[in-house]
Amino acid sequence: MSLGVLNQDPVDPREAARGYESAWRPVRVAEAIAATRGPGHLDRYLHEFGYRYHDLRHRHPDRPQDRDTVLRDTLAALDDTTLYGAADDPIWDEAVIASHTAALAGVSDPGGGGVGTPIVRINGAGIFGPILTEVPDPGRGAAIFDAVAVLAAQPEFTELKRTRERSA
Repeated sequence: MSLGVLNQDPVDPREAARGYESAWRPVRVAEAIAATRGPGHLDRYLHEFGYRYHDLRHRHPDRPQDRDTVLRDTLAALDDTTLYGAADDPIWDEAVIASHTAALAGVSDPGGGGVGTPIVRINGAGIFGPILTEVPDPGRGAAIFDAVAVLAAQPEFTELKRTRERSA
């Protein structure tokens, strides 16, 4: 799923004007990796980018990094800097939109409303969430995934939510 696609507004092209910070750039690279390197490499890219963009930024707010730096660092960690050019190549936009549409299938109304990110698919069931305020350790992460998988398997399950604010 792409927030660049979800938030796209042809009347107000702010996302395109964000340049190196555009949400389109990392997903274009993801589509290029999927098409040229395969799903295993895509999984590594998504993990590395997510770790750098979300986990490290959360753990070290005093060292914020812009999206372009994270993208470059991710590709360097994968020893695959040759795909950096895909970030600005609109040839990948159709694949990004198709992937986004597939991610939303069965999760939101046809207009794409009512959800954000993350979206996960488990055995064909699409779920918006889970949204966590911290990255859990691997054992807790596996337990959370298992719980979401149980909920996703229930066709009547639609939503579970609580405030993001923690009480003291």
